[in-house]
Amino acid sequence: RISMYAAVIESCITSGEVTTALQMVDWAYTRAPPEDARTGLSMDLLKRVFDSAVYRGAEAEAQNVLDAIGLRVGDHVRNALQDTLTTRRSPGPP
Repeated sequence: RISMYAAVIESCITSGEVTTALQMVDWAYTRAPPEDARTGLSMDLLKRVFDSAVYRGAEAEAQNVLDAIGLRVGDHVRNALQDTLTTRRSPGPP
């Protein structure tokens, strides 16, 4: 089941449907059976979703998803994704 979510998320990223990709990430962790949620999506895929969200101005939606899945993905993944949101939001040098 996680592989189905991953395939749909990949397609969403490719077609620029970031909000749908974020929703799929949320569902992959909150609606999947516990044994699927434990294996989870790859860090690479999650990072690309969150990078795309920042690029498309969907940081708030991404933060909501991160808040929802944070306990399920573990500290390392949660911190890396939070860094993606925080770092990309920061304004560059003048």
